[in-house]
Amino acid sequence: MQDQLYKIGAVAQETGLAVERLRAWERRYGFDPAHKVNRTRYYDKDQVAKLSLIKELLERGHSIKQLVALTIDELKELTDTRPSVFANSECSLTLVGPAIQEMEANAATGNCEIAGRMHSLDELESNLDTIGHTDAMIVETDSLDAERLGSLKEALSIPLIVVYRYASKQDIDEATEKSLSFHKLGEVSWNDLLLIVVQQLGNLKQSSRGEKRFSEAELYHLSRTRFTGDIAPKDLVDIVLAQRALASHVNRHTNNAFGVELAGVIQLSAATMEDALELVAKEYELFS
Repeated sequence: MQDQLYKIGAVAQETGLAVERLRAWERRYGFDPAHKVNRTRYYDKDQVAKLSLIKELLERGHSIKQLVALTIDELKELTDTRPSVFANSECSLTLVGPAIQEMEANAATGNCEIAGRMHSLDELESNLDTIGHTDAMIVETDSLDAERLGSLKEALSIPLIVVYRYASKQDIDEATEKSLSFHKLGEVSWNDLLLIVVQQLGNLKQSSRGEKRFSEAELYHLSRTRFTGDIAPKDLVDIVLAQRALASHVNRHTNNAFGVELAGVIQLSAATMEDALELVAKEYELFS
């Protein structure tokens, strides 16, 4: 039976998961090795297979909290589905801070181009006028200075994700009030950061194309418009309202890559349906 067990170092080499990560999963999520002799951990073949599947799914944006409780068969089903939001994601990022750059360097995969790297927040603020094209910025800071970071966010006018080392309760309250996206170093992974970037860029994209191009009053007007064509505006309005409500509900409960992707698809679908409604309204001059 001994030859069917693997020490933690061999598991790390086989799966590509760092030893420190495996130990952290044992502490945080109860992913215990099959056997422990004193301080030596031994994993069996099924556990190694499960960890390999988890590694693949993490790289596709799924949450470890979601994956760790699943069976091997359930994990295989997930790997057979189409890739998550990261698979075809293309964006450019600027990384500020050594810890952030180390996270990116140690990541097994990434679908965002790194447009620039800087050592510190001071360097970033000194070079705002020379920054080239970048879709979003991930900034490391020692202390969560909401005033400073809020001013930076306004100056950049692109998604700003902050990773901080220390923060007081007042700092957190002020950062929340300023709608900053902030996360504690050590409690957020590179995949988590990519997920946040994709979500924020998706929200901007949907906003820029006018996701909610009709107000509630306009939808109410269109739903009551008498119409003799093949598709009544009310039918489209009912779908738009249902999709808006569903997207709002999913967004409220989103805490993993699947939820983000699902909400994004629903929002895009609602936007497409509003395109159709706008075509009908313009063609038949329903607002005249």
